[in-house]
Amino acid sequence: ACQQLNGLNEPIDILMVTKELRKMGLLEDVGGPLYVSQLTNLVYATDKLEFYAAVISEKHTKREIIRLAQELSRMGYDEESEATGVVNYALSALQGLFDNEVTADARHIKDILVDTTKSIESRLSTESGISGIPSGMKTLDFKLGGFQNTDLLYVAGRPGMGKSAFALSAALNIASGGTPVAFFSLEMGDGQLALRLCAQISGIDVGVLIKQRIDGDRLSAYYVAKEKLEKMPIYINDISGLSVNELRNKTSRLVKKRGVKILFVDYVQLLKGDVKDKSGNREQEISSISRTLKLIAKENNIPVVALAQLSRSVEQRGGAKKPILSDLRESGSLEQDADAVAFLYRPEYYGIKETEDGNSTQGLGEFIIAKHRNGSTCIVPLRFVDYLAKYEDFDNSFTPHPDSRITPNTNFLNDNDPF
Repeated sequence: ACQQLNGLNEPIDILMVTKELRKMGLLEDVGGPLYVSQLTNLVYATDKLEFYAAVISEKHTKREIIRLAQELSRMGYDEESEATGVVNYALSALQGLFDNEVTADARHIKDILVDTTKSIESRLSTESGISGIPSGMKTLDFKLGGFQNTDLLYVAGRPGMGKSAFALSAALNIASGGTPVAFFSLEMGDGQLALRLCAQISGIDVGVLIKQRIDGDRLSAYYVAKEKLEKMPIYINDISGLSVNELRNKTSRLVKKRGVKILFVDYVQLLKGDVKDKSGNREQEISSISRTLKLIAKENNIPVVALAQLSRSVEQRGGAKKPILSDLRESGSLEQDADAVAFLYRPEYYGIKETEDGNSTQGLGEFIIAKHRNGSTCIVPLRFVDYLAKYEDFDNSFTPHPDSRITPNTNFLNDNDPF
């Protein structure tokens, strides 16, 4: 009766179903109007129907996986079955499961162009002209177009290059404009991250804040920064040993409940894969993690900015020690899955005092875009403020640590005392 009403584009409710059953001569057979009314008590919240359907579909797929695994195990022990035939059957069955999981239909190019045209027109109405989420660093936004939805961006570097500092700087800039941000840190605690953010806002030395030795004017500046930070939509998760599927589920909830628009992960090599490889092949595990990060970006229609550690081969190289794509640790799939790969590089860290142009490298941080699926590769100069653990737009000026000011030379006064 429900299917009949649906086919006629009629509403499906107690009255219409009862009427349809009566017309079909089946109303008393199913239990009468009372039974029909009782059926509605078994229905859960209708606004969650898609979620319930997804749960049922997920459980069905898992039951099919269990059934297939048992069947393959039986075939494996069967002396009469050929290995090639079992493998082909397994591949065919798995492909069938995969095809059933693909629910999105192909869209006509006309419908796609309607969405892209709207995006272009909305960008023309904005002053920045940035199509993605702006990082707050103008030169970088110009080159990347902001952080793009569904994109996976890896920001990689050796220890000391300021990967976490870059991610926190971008997250703070984004959240200060009212855009909700999720930050998953597998390396630092949430308290330490909060103090780093306070340091960037207040201008207080991050080392002083973390040691919690502040007083006087700096204490006042801290409270001002604290009040500003409390109003920003920043959601931090510092669970260590997080698996990539846990990250996937938690991100989905944050997107739905908190309206999160961008995800930062610090850092990818500390994530765990959910399926352990018996051979202990870490490269395959990282490949699976990388593919899931890309899925997170697509499923939630948000940018995912994942930090990554580089191998020691950078230090073992001579010259300027600039990183290259082959330095990505443990997996080439990071490069393959990413829409963009960038390296953070600070020549000052390696004792290089001047650039090739003869300019000082003090405070210089280079954002090297080594892969860009939707743009060109280039080097974007940024300013790294070490005592604030902060990245910002590059300019010709450099602000040193406030405690490194020039002090008066009292020796001159003592040696030439006119009295």
